[in-house]
Amino acid sequence: MTYKNYISAFLLGFLLLPTVALAQTLSEEQFAAVKTFEFEYWDGEKTTIDDYKGKLILLDFWETWCVPCIASFPAYQRLVEEYPEKFVVLAATPEMMDDKARVDRFLSQNDYDFHFVRAGSLARELRLSGIPFKVIIAPDGSLLMTDRGSGGEQREYQKFKKLIEEQF
Repeated sequence: MTYKNYISAFLLGFLLLPTVALAQTLSEEQFAAVKTFEFEYWDGEKTTIDDYKGKLILLDFWETWCVPCIASFPAYQRLVEEYPEKFVVLAATPEMMDDKARVDRFLSQNDYDFHFVRAGSLARELRLSGIPFKVIIAPDGSLLMTDRGSGGEQREYQKFKKLIEEQF
């Protein structure tokens, strides 16, 4: 192996390390916190995960400034429209930088059929290390998986379409 190959391998490993290190899963206690958390809509109404039992639930932690977060929204919207009885999106703001005014402005400019909720205290309890962070809950209420980042609109669409079809 040449000197350049060693440097390239080192740099690749160095660049991938943060991605691996930032991967996050949920412990049983953390998932229990998700299941019992009372999410608050921005208008003050409340909801819980149990309100959507029987559907594949995407709990998507996002914020208005997060470009990868927003890039996935068109894919999720298509899936909500294609599978209205099987798929639901809880778009949960961890309240890192967003406040009611920012979210209201975003919602007035975008027409997504998601449930936009506040989740600052839950995000802190889960010790989220970044967004987008997704918790995918099976129709029976069990934790199916967690996912970090965004594959872009088409990849997110294909990934979640496959999950929906596998669950039903």
